[in-house]
Amino acid sequence: MVKKTQILSLYRNLLRYGKSFHDHGIKKYTLRRIKEEFRLPITTTEDISIQYNNGIKQLNMIKRQSLLQNIYFDGKYINQQL
Repeated sequence: MVKKTQILSLYRNLLRYGKSFHDHGIKKYTLRRIKEEFRLPITTTEDISIQYNNGIKQLNMIKRQSLLQNIYFDGKYINQQL
């Protein structure tokens, strides 16, 4: 059984790592998706644990993607003036 504190910790971590993207579009999309997923109505404990495990997987994916973007980010985007 997943505790409320674990769910809140997962939510905070997802938001924290979602904000770490440099690209504004990716950052907004990630934060919007996180908030939408946490607004879904879930009633049974089985559904809560399934969604919690999915959230852990999403957190790991966001960590990997933000790390890769930060490694290869040179501070300029294509649409910026050189």
